[in-house]
Amino acid sequence: MVRYSWFEEQFRGVEPKTVKQTEQYARGFLMFLLGTTLFLNRWNTIGLNFLSALVVLQRVPFYDWGGAGLTTFYGCVGH
Repeated sequence: MVRYSWFEEQFRGVEPKTVKQTEQYARGFLMFLLGTTLFLNRWNTIGLNFLSALVVLQRVPFYDWGGAGLTTFYGCVGH
């Protein structure tokens, strides 16, 4: 698990200069975005297991993020 504040510390004010840095920045932003919207929890963290979905950035729009968010919601309500 990673705290949201880590993403802010790592990526705020950073300007990517290479394609690889741009992809890393995009992955970090998507992790932060997903963690603060679809997969929100009371500890302000997001699991690193979501990184596996961000390996190939071109596939990200085709995943069922709504279904994954709904599953997370049901899991939280069940507790």
